[in-house]
Amino acid sequence: MDPNLVKLREVASLITESVEEFEYNLMNVIRESSPEVVILDDISVWERLGLSTTSVLKVVLEAMHTVNKGLVYVSSSLNNQTFKRLSLYADTSITLELIGGGFGKEVTGKLHISSKSCSLENQKTELLYLAGDRSIKCFYPGDASLA
Repeated sequence: MDPNLVKLREVASLITESVEEFEYNLMNVIRESSPEVVILDDISVWERLGLSTTSVLKVVLEAMHTVNKGLVYVSSSLNNQTFKRLSLYADTSITLELIGGGFGKEVTGKLHISSKSCSLENQKTELLYLAGDRSIKCFYPGDASLA
């Protein structure tokens, strides 16, 4: 057997053990500290490190139920199965779509906002946006804009 393959398997098992330990420690911290806001930044990294979709969903949903009347913000750099499943549980989902173009383009991208109303129907809004050096302008349909 190739010794490099053995080393690769050892590294993979260490990463898996570390991710499982991370999941356990994260939930303990959330339970013990009872924060009002939890921010889980780029959960797609967890999947890249070997955490299954089910485990990611479990951590996020447990965080949502543990945070007492608080907020849980989750971001993902991938529009994958985990993101689609989490969107079912989210009150508000915001996705960004870059719009390609030349140097003279007037907008940077499109902002999709989906929000559940009291009747659990999704209200969808689309805005165009322009990202500047220190500001972002959102353009509503029509002539008005919000800076």
